[in-house]
Amino acid sequence: MKIFSLFKFEYQLGEGVDTMKLLIVDDERLVREGLKKCFDWSYYGITDIQEACNGEEALERIVDFEPDIILLDVMIPVISGIEVSKAIKDKLPSSKIIFISGYSDINYLKLAFKVDAVDYIFKPVEFDELESAIRKAVDMLNADTFERQYVKRETAKMETEEYTVVENDSGKLSTDTKFSSRIVICAKDYIENNYMKDISIKDIADHLYLTPNYVSLLFKQEMNITIMTYVTQLRMKEAIKLLKDNNLRVCEVADNVGYKDANHFSKLFKKYFGYNPSDFRFTQCAQQSEGTVSGVRMEQGVGK
Repeated sequence: MKIFSLFKFEYQLGEGVDTMKLLIVDDERLVREGLKKCFDWSYYGITDIQEACNGEEALERIVDFEPDIILLDVMIPVISGIEVSKAIKDKLPSSKIIFISGYSDINYLKLAFKVDAVDYIFKPVEFDELESAIRKAVDMLNADTFERQYVKRETAKMETEEYTVVENDSGKLSTDTKFSSRIVICAKDYIENNYMKDISIKDIADHLYLTPNYVSLLFKQEMNITIMTYVTQLRMKEAIKLLKDNNLRVCEVADNVGYKDANHFSKLFKKYFGYNPSDFRFTQCAQQSEGTVSGVRMEQGVGK
């Protein structure tokens, strides 16, 4: 759940974001020129457009230009579009990627899904299909902007007398309960959308425009567990689901739930459930996993 949705903010296409920047990445000059001329981009709030003809040039533009929307061909020279998309999500996580490709390979589609691409459009590009993807990307950017604006306003209110944060005799934060609950809801939402990445408390706090200590205290007060314990519990729940798919190796399951080190994942998994991930697959615990995950086996003290 996003903050902006709690208050049913309404916006129209092109509002919310002052101006947006578009990067078109394709090795065919005629394709790039055609994409530049196929729309009145200013209607969508896009006022600055740049191009790149290969993956290396695209990465340079990502750093220097910082585009909001990227039209990205999958098969480009030097560095593939898929590798470029991974770099984009690392450097510009709020940007929106629309893949354009002449290939319908299911593996490309899966990889596009992993980097949260807005859409995957096949060549030759259909005008209506591209327009729909652009509208969706702009809507998502507008929504992100409204969310940030709302959090900033609410955070500013906390600096007034009405939202003054004090520490009471029990050592707990005293602030507006409704606002505190919204912050925790949005922290959980961010975690649920990003647990598969290497996220930290700072990442969560930065997303909410608050300090790590403040978010940690609010979360602990509302949920009675620490943020990183919540992250770990969510990862373990998702790992249970993925382990039921025998086509996935344990290292792939670990990577899909946010652990690059499969050994570290296996140790944590055993602390939670008493089984190594590989052993777990061959026990009846797999059928009983839902009850196990949500029950007493979830240890509060197990860390990230």
